[in-house]
Amino acid sequence: LVHGPLHFSTGPSIYMRFTPASRITSQRSRDRQLVIRAASAANMNSQTINKLCVFCGSSSGTKPSYTQAAVALGKELAKENIGLVYGGGTVGLMGTIARTVHDIKGDAGVIGVIPESLTPKELSGSMIGELHVVQDMHQRKAKMAQFADGFIAMPGGFGTFEELLEVTTWQQLGFHEKPVALLNVEGFFDPLLAFFQHSINEGFIKPHHNNLIVSSDPAELIQKMREFKPSVSLLQSLAARESALGVDVSKSSMDAAH
Repeated sequence: LVHGPLHFSTGPSIYMRFTPASRITSQRSRDRQLVIRAASAANMNSQTINKLCVFCGSSSGTKPSYTQAAVALGKELAKENIGLVYGGGTVGLMGTIARTVHDIKGDAGVIGVIPESLTPKELSGSMIGELHVVQDMHQRKAKMAQFADGFIAMPGGFGTFEELLEVTTWQQLGFHEKPVALLNVEGFFDPLLAFFQHSINEGFIKPHHNNLIVSSDPAELIQKMREFKPSVSLLQSLAARESALGVDVSKSSMDAAH
């Protein structure tokens, strides 16, 4: 029997807190009904998207089409009056999409979140938009997730993959119900999507947790994100969660602004 809170930590930003078994048992039936109602309500409504977090490379890649896609996505965000949340700075594809949105919407249209260690201009270039400087990478990812109503990954490297997989895992667990999407420029993500299917075939990912939205067209991608209906998460299936799990990344961009 656990007599007090026990923390399971994967970093400074995210932890799991366990509560005494008697309290969980007494609330299990009530929690299950609340989860069912919440899931039903979520599936009846389209996603409200005011800000989207974009993960992408701090390099521009070898093909001009990657930069062209960043410009196209930035213009589509501005056209749809959707703010950009990104990793800060003005280098690579990150800089291209940030400048594109900023040129149209100004400082109010761009939120950058960057660790203090990456703020030197030699590393990240100039800073534009509303800048949030945090202590480390863990805080950066949590803050970006809180500000956004969904996530788009563009071509990038290890950092982009890590950010994509973390928010996908959070969605699977039930930390948030926000759409996660891939702007699949020239089939960039095809090998990764094939590997995900391989993991499903091998029994490591449940098919209903493979909720990634995929398109090569920015307008279509955003529309599909608005139409996203979350599947039942692992935590919802347990229906026994009593308290918030670490940093709350489930809130909308409007909630995070207050």
